[in-house]
This record gives sequence, structure tokens and C-alpha cells, in this order.
Amino acid sequence: MKFLIFGDFHIHNVTNNDRFGDYMSTLKQIKRMVNKHKIDIIVCVGDFFHNRKSLEVKLLYEVSNFFATEWKFRRGTPGNALEDIPVVTNWVVGNHDCATWRGAENSLTPMFEGLDNFRVIDRAQRFYHTRYNLYPFNQKLTCIYMPHFEKEEIGGMLSEVCELARENKAQGDKVVLFSHFGVSEAKINEYSDENYEDDEYIVSQADLTIFDRVFLGHYHIPQRLCNGRIAYTGSALPQDRGDVGARGVIVYDSETDDYDWDWIDAPQFFTIEQGEKLEISEEEIKNSYFKIIKGSNDKIDKELVKKLKAMGARVVDFKDRDEVVSKKRMAVMENGKQRTASENMQWYITNKGIELDKESLLWQIGKGLFLGKNIDEILKDREIS
Repeated sequence: MKFLIFGDFHIHNVTNNDRFGDYMSTLKQIKRMVNKHKIDIIVCVGDFFHNRKSLEVKLLYEVSNFFATEWKFRRGTPGNALEDIPVVTNWVVGNHDCATWRGAENSLTPMFEGLDNFRVIDRAQRFYHTRYNLYPFNQKLTCIYMPHFEKEEIGGMLSEVCELARENKAQGDKVVLFSHFGVSEAKINEYSDENYEDDEYIVSQADLTIFDRVFLGHYHIPQRLCNGRIAYTGSALPQDRGDVGARGVIVYDSETDDYDWDWIDAPQFFTIEQGEKLEISEEEIKNSYFKIIKGSNDKIDKELVKKLKAMGARVVDFKDRDEVVSKKRMAVMENGKQRTASENMQWYITNKGIELDKESLLWQIGKGLFLGKNIDEILKDREIS
């Protein structure tokens, strides 16, 4: 069986026609990839949406209309009632898909529950996939799907899921996990080899040894861990200047047990120094976003702007080097490691004097801006009860 796996789509920004067009163009590319690779099952491993709490009406309309009218695939032999089977899309709930902080409600269910051949994974589920159906026979391939869980719950839920995997491994099945969480050995961004040792939803790759393959969302860098047994799909398209490099989808063939990425053609984000040689191809420049770093006393290089615009660059912004360095210092601890969300929250409270009442603070938490493990301590330290 062939799986197409993508994740961390983070669709939003519907008011920016160019940027929203990038998301819709990416969905159309994924659609073509499904047909090109003759995919049997599609899996989104979380964070299809970006904004928690609320979604724009236009976004809901455009996306739901696309999936209702264009996201239709079939596999097998046309005209053969036993083999002409619709391709199912399994949507794993990620942390950004949760409408509430604890994930009791999600934005995927109301979007997809009325559509044929869509399955929202809002609880751990196990499926026995065969070439032409999903019935529990010929159990050669067992797929376990686990949605996002908060830090207090993920350990216990992962233990339950591993127990399910052991049952099927004892029967000789191949067991594959699709989920959305952090693995401590994974790389979190392109600028540092550090990882989130204190991430909100993190486990070790040693906790995943029972699975033959693990495909994950949550970290945006496409990467392999544990000799390729674990893979992050990465974001389906670059989201911002932190997403550097190619992005795409994973195509996994369970019969050969091989997988690889098929890359998406999408605008890139580039950060360059004013005055340095431009070593980016015209093809890469087209429709991409540029941030140019200059000295505080340097004038903006208008010729560079003109050149990039002539080659099709979509946005060219300038930032003073001192401002960029200052922001980088804000985001780095004294020992050189990147702050976790909770540490960033403490830094802002201590150094910026931010005053928020409890309701406002919990609203920020609910939006996902300050998700960290020391929320209770922060509330206590600030004498908010």
C-alpha cells in the first residue's frame, strides 16, 4: 500500500491573497501527487490549521469547498465493485487544530465530518489496512493513529498505544504509528542543532522502539531519526523565515517499506546581508520573500530591491542588524540554548514588565503563544489565583 503523508500545513492568512494562494496551490500540488504516486491512503499528521480559538469565515468556505469538490480519489480497478475503492484521508488532530487549550474540541471535526472518505483522528485509533479495504482481516499492516495530547497525558496515552502495537507485533504484523508530538533527538530549526529538551509534548525515540515506522508532525524540518525508522514530514510549505529549505510530502510504500519526500514548489523565505553576493537562482527568487540585513547607518540598497523585484521577488524588507541581534538575544538563554515557550514567557514577564490579568493570560495560553510547563508556577509567582 502507498501512503502520502503531509503535515504542519498551518493554513491561515486568508486576507493576504498571495499568501493564501500559496496554501491553495500547495493543496493542488498534493492532489496531483496523490494521482501520480497512485496513493491508497492519505494522512495529515496534524496542524492543518494555524489559528486556535477561531477561523475566518472565508477560510472555512474556501477550504471546505475545495475538499468537497476537488479532493476525490479512487484506487483499484474502475468498475470492479470489490476493487474500485475511494481513497480515505485520515486527519490527525495537532495542537494547532485544537479549539481549546486542552484539546477537548478541535477545528477539523466540523470541517470534515460531513464529507465522504474523511476520518478525523481525535482519539487513538487502530486500523488494519489491506490493499483494498480496512476490515480487520489479513492483518499484515497495522496502522495506529494518535492525535496531539497535552504534556500531562502524552506519556500515559503513548503507553496504551504501545500496548496495542505489541498485540499486533505478536501476530507478526508490521506496525506503523502516525502522530503529532516532539521527539527529544529531533532538530527543531535550521539555525541550531539544539532541540526542545523541555518541549510540551516530547518523548524520546527510545519510547518508540515497538513501531516499525513512525511518521510525525509538529517539527517543521523534514528529517529522519533512528536510522530512518522515525521521520518528520516537515511543514508542507515554508511558513515563515524560520522554515528554510525544501518542504514537501512523504510517500511511503508499506510493501517495500521504503519512503522518501516529494518536494513542493512553493515560495521560499530568504535572509541575506546587504552587500553580500547574491547566490540565489532566479527560479528560487520568483515569488519568494526576502529580508535584507543592513547596518544601522547604511542606506537601503535601492538597486538590490529593484533587481530582486525584477526577478519576481514578492516581498523585500530591510532590518537593521542591531535590531536583529537584539531579538536573537531575547530568544537565546545564557547557555546558548533556545528558550522553551515557558522560559520565553518568564523572560517577558521579568524583563518587559508585561501585566496581564488571569483571564488575559489564559487567553494567550489558549492561543498557543505561551504554552509551557511552568504555567502554574508563573501564575503563582505573579499572585494570580
